Amino acid sequence: MATQIDFIVAAGVFILITGFVLFFTTDYLETIRTSVKIAELRSDAMSLLSLADRDFEYAPQTTRIGLHSYAYRLWILVNNTQENLVNQSLAPIRLENELVTFSYAQLGFGSVDYNSTAVYENGTHEIARQVSGNTVSFSTAIDASEEKWFLVYFDDDSNFTRSSDNVSGSSNITEKIFPVYKISLVQYKKIQTVESLGYESLRNTTGAKNFRITITDISDSQNILDFGGTVPKEANVVALDRRVIFQNETGGIRSGDLIVKIW
Repeated sequence: MATQIDFIVAAGVFILITGFVLFFTTDYLETIRTSVKIAELRSDAMSLLSLADRDFEYAPQTTRIGLHSYAYRLWILVNNTQENLVNQSLAPIRLENELVTFSYAQLGFGSVDYNSTAVYENGTHEIARQVSGNTVSFSTAIDASEEKWFLVYFDDDSNFTRSSDNVSGSSNITEKIFPVYKISLVQYKKIQTVESLGYESLRNTTGAKNFRITITDISDSQNILDFGGTVPKEANVVALDRRVIFQNETGGIRSGDLIVKIW
């Protein structure tokens, strides 16, 4: 009888130990699978996040999502001092409507989307600009001995249709126009391209996993792009973000947060 009891106890201990081993082994393997899955998702998310650095490529069988393009910018200095007056026999006074005009042809650009032109006072506040042919004008009030900086952005392959503003004034100061620089940004035309294809169509051609892409203007928290599937409440979701410069719907240049989520 004692032998049978010992056998039963031993069998029970064996079953208990085996159960623990199986439980922890299964849990370990599941953890490994989850880690591998998350690593794979993270790799795909990193690849998708780089869409801000590449162009969009579309083909019947394969598609590469990309939002990257180039635009141009230049600084203009308006300095209301004696040596910069058009008529140097006059003394500097406050000017209510100093007119600043420049031509893209004079800057050496033959191909420009003129409606993409955006002018910022001090590089931050967008002001009205008038476009006539390839000539751009804007005006400003400026005190005697004051200097003002203006930042101009434009694109050469965008598709904006914004009409010109009405600007008036007279030119009393010889402004200084600095060299044009090429900059990288997320182009609004590329955003429109992605949105026009539709999520399911684009996901199928890219062979990508489920994803969602958003670009949010950091100044007002407005979504410029919100594209993709519905993020599940319970799933392995990897989210990555980065800061980008993007064009908005009027050609304005803004800073935003690009966030990609993959599951």
